[in-house]
Amino acid sequence: FPVTIQMDLLLLIIPLVYRDYRMAQSFKKNSLSLLEISVLSFPKDVEQMVGVSLIYEKNGDEVKSLQILRKALNVNNNSYRAWNLVSKNSTTNPEEKNLATIKLKKLDPIKYRDSREISASN
Repeated sequence: FPVTIQMDLLLLIIPLVYRDYRMAQSFKKNSLSLLEISVLSFPKDVEQMVGVSLIYEKNGDEVKSLQILRKALNVNNNSYRAWNLVSKNSTTNPEEKNLATIKLKKLDPIKYRDSREISASN
């Protein structure tokens, strides 16, 4: 029985450790393409995907940034950070920006209620 639990834990932990190892190697080699490959592989972490998307955005590649954000939203459609970046990306089409606004309001209704009150008082 204890051996089975240990094997199950190993099966859960090994993919995480391997992904983090690949990420460390990509940083060491200063390779954005390797970093992208590591965050898009199993197991996927939306926050890491958003981080790589931000790197592409800072490097001026908003198209690639948006592609990664879309993949992140396929993993977790309730990621506030991903929807927020989609709404601000200059290559996002109007329909997607509208959807992003709707999702942001749904994910954080208090923030959007407060912003309407502030704009109404000005």
